[in-house]
Amino acid sequence: MEIHPTLVVLESPFSGDIERNTAYARAAMADCLRRGEYPLASHLLYTQPGILNDDDPNERKTGIEAGLAWGAFASKTVAYVDYGITKGMALGIDAAVAVGRRLEYRTLDGWEDGVPGGTNRRDRLIAAIEGECSGFYVNEKTADAILDYVDLGHVASGEVPARAFKLGDRVTKLRGSSWTGRVVGFYGTALTKVGYAIESENEPGSVQIYPESALTKMEWPA
Repeated sequence: MEIHPTLVVLESPFSGDIERNTAYARAAMADCLRRGEYPLASHLLYTQPGILNDDDPNERKTGIEAGLAWGAFASKTVAYVDYGITKGMALGIDAAVAVGRRLEYRTLDGWEDGVPGGTNRRDRLIAAIEGECSGFYVNEKTADAILDYVDLGHVASGEVPARAFKLGDRVTKLRGSSWTGRVVGFYGTALTKVGYAIESENEPGSVQIYPESALTKMEWPA
């Protein structure tokens, strides 16, 4: 039987507390392997002695570019965010969104002290995202939805609203100004129980948010 492995790009912090972050990245790699994934953590590979010096800006840039190039062969990017989202991680996340590669945010049990804002997994995820995205608010319902998608792949009854669209779906606005693109995230407010972040297929990197009622699903071109 032919096996098709799931290749993933692993994003986690490296600069700063290198000893701690190296141990964390290794734990993240082990987590990927337990999930049946084959990860590449370029920040662990290229920063080994005799390869590249992460303290040298030019060599650091080379390592990041090498990791991004390898990502073209991966089916998804997984970001481990217990210690926040660094600038290097943000580059990898942006690259995944730009090409429409599946993106997952994850946390690890036992690494709760890295992000201010609480020790439970939801609070750590909220702190990580809000700490990186200035002015971006993540409510508890949205964080629950992200964790539910990442860990379970289904809706937890009574905790997370059912969603008509999933990450990667192609959708378009029903009326008004046109906007067609890929679902890259979810949100929820007191007025909008289920909402989506949609990246434009005509302007990669441009994202708008809409309630579910404003959208309809479209098939991808053959």
